[in-house]
Amino acid sequence: MTKFEIRQFVRTTRKGWLEVVSETEIERLAVQEYERMKAENPGEYFELVRITHDEDCMAFTPNAPVNPRPRRSVAEAWTSG
Repeated sequence: MTKFEIRQFVRTTRKGWLEVVSETEIERLAVQEYERMKAENPGEYFELVRITHDEDCMAFTPNAPVNPRPRRSVAEAWTSG
């Protein structure tokens, strides 16, 4: 599974940190939102981050579910809207 986060650097008088301000599974939307935020807030620091979680099935039982839920790839989600 892959998701995209936009993080903004925020600070108080004592400390600073990166705060997640947007999250999506669709790369195109993440890039558009990142570009919009940069344009509207030119003095702020933003990061566009791709987070990938890989899953490997190590073992499974023979009694599989009757109707397993199909998974959509990021490419399928991107092309289907």
